[in-house]
Amino acid sequence: MKKLVVLLLLLVAQPATAWEQYRTLPLGDNGEPRGCGIRWADNDVPLALEATPLDGLETVDIQAIAVASGATWQNVRCGLCQVCQNGQEAPQACALNPLGLQLQWLPRGKPTAIGATCTSVKSDGLCDTVTGNGNWVNIIHEKGVWQAQGVSSLVVALTVLTYDRSAGEIRDADVLLDDWGHDFCLAPDCTSGEYDLQSTLTHEFGHVLGLDHTTDLEATMYVGADPKESKKQTLNDDDISGICHAYRTTCYACTDAPARSGCQASSMGNGWSLLLLALVWARIRRARN
Repeated sequence: MKKLVVLLLLLVAQPATAWEQYRTLPLGDNGEPRGCGIRWADNDVPLALEATPLDGLETVDIQAIAVASGATWQNVRCGLCQVCQNGQEAPQACALNPLGLQLQWLPRGKPTAIGATCTSVKSDGLCDTVTGNGNWVNIIHEKGVWQAQGVSSLVVALTVLTYDRSAGEIRDADVLLDDWGHDFCLAPDCTSGEYDLQSTLTHEFGHVLGLDHTTDLEATMYVGADPKESKKQTLNDDDISGICHAYRTTCYACTDAPARSGCQASSMGNGWSLLLLALVWARIRRARN
């Protein structure tokens, strides 16, 4: 619980200048960005949705909602792209072209383990290679799962990312929807206390693609969400600027990152890092004002 609260405070305390991308190194002493922004090396990102239904939405095609949420990001148009020519970036107008990012939806089924698996161990016993277990949208039906992991009961959904700090590349992503502690709906047919599923998934997929929370109150990637809120279904300029910055180049290489000196897929350390990213009910920020 304490660790999550600290993380949320850090995410909220960003400069008011807008979007943020998760990076391989923490901010400098004066708040300056360091390291590389993390992203998928391959623009085709496979995702699968857990087969069990959401309470109250048993007859709804949840897969279609998830696909629509993903399409919100992959259909972004950027005014200027960077194409790779002989290893060098060259600007090219791409206002009429998709970003190139594709969420590849696999058949629904039973999710694999959250996070990644160490598939190669160095002589010193530290993990050298981490392989993703598959990228899933998990539906939490059981009581106590959130609390057992130290997650606040106010958290509607969260995303777990595993990425390579030495390469700035995401290796695994898992979205968790708290169906036990929260009720989901489809806007505009939402009642008091319910959360719009498409807005929630659109926000979480921004995390899946490597975006941090923003201080822009109107952005999809803002940390808080009110019940019945549906504005996160669509992206604003802040969200578009962030995703374009992350993926508009085909010449990506992380050259400003720590050298790998061992990997820990379950902790923040040299090599592999895991991020826990939450979408929280706005009551948290109101209570702190």
